[in-house]
Amino acid sequence: MRSLELQGRIFSSENAEAFLQKPYAEDALRLRRWDDRAKEADRVTPELDHNMGVVDRVMQRHEAREVS
Repeated sequence: MRSLELQGRIFSSENAEAFLQKPYAEDALRLRRWDDRAKEADRVTPELDHNMGVVDRVMQRHEAREVS
């Protein structure tokens, strides 16, 4: 709960709705879920190859946008 206090407390309904309208809201929520999952003590960490696959896919999308 301390981290929630540092982050400015729980959103009101109005703040949550305004946040969800931001273009980056879905990415921010996805990142938050990943961060929460990373804190699970018994969670198995994927091998480096798994993460490199993610990096490759992101870079390919990024490169495709630059070409268009």
